[in-house]
Amino acid sequence: MNLFIILLTLPLYAKINSKLLLEKSFPRDNTYCSVNGKKIELLIRGEAKFTELKDNGYGELIFYKSHKKKPKLLINDHFRSETYKLFHGNNVICSKSHAFYLDENTLTLLLLKEDRPFKDKLALQLFDKETLTPKAFIQTEFTADKAKKIENGFAFRTYKEAYKRDAGKIEIKEETYIYHQKEFPTWMNYTSKGVKISFDLTYESFPWKNYFKDPEDFKVSTGWNPIENKFTHEVIYFAINHSSQKSCLLILEKIQKLEGKEAWRCQTI
Repeated sequence: MNLFIILLTLPLYAKINSKLLLEKSFPRDNTYCSVNGKKIELLIRGEAKFTELKDNGYGELIFYKSHKKKPKLLINDHFRSETYKLFHGNNVICSKSHAFYLDENTLTLLLLKEDRPFKDKLALQLFDKETLTPKAFIQTEFTADKAKKIENGFAFRTYKEAYKRDAGKIEIKEETYIYHQKEFPTWMNYTSKGVKISFDLTYESFPWKNYFKDPEDFKVSTGWNPIENKFTHEVIYFAINHSSQKSCLLILEKIQKLEGKEAWRCQTI
């Protein structure tokens, strides 16, 4: 599958007055991380003193501070076109944010880049595991709302967003249902070898898993292609009839006009 990842060069030691920017900016959020007795703090700050509620936690300035040293600037978007926030989550490495080891040399701290009106995109700040000095900063084109540890990396949940989701009423087996188009949740494995869809995690965490007999049934319905590592059927429709207490699920290869004669999977709520 095509990966949309942008690797950015760190401006850590660029000729920027970090102290001045720190003094003129305002706190948005921070996290403390500790590895092998070494501690660092990552600070997200913004140039505006006051923000709207929806902007809480987002900032265009990201600073890095190691023990007894002055904060240094990692990210500076002075046009304020891109803002970031911590990818919050329980973790033994960092106090507030998700952080995972990619390999024996690399620690990655997870951030989210604002992409309104759409979902936030995953961003990564890499550190040397032994020294906790900053390495690359990576922006991806994947949305992300959950993350968990896996061997040699981490997994995150992403969505291929449906920008104009369909909704309406439909007759299924002579009963009227209200239906909505849903987003397809996919779990991705992120390791030093790259990004790859995890079929097992996607199936185990699928919100409508109980509509399938087993993993093989799920593979057929979602058009899983192990060679190309992708699902070819990702259009989801969910319908519900409150009177009869029934709900139905339909997965298609592409958006089409619904007639009610499709292969809906129905069950009692």
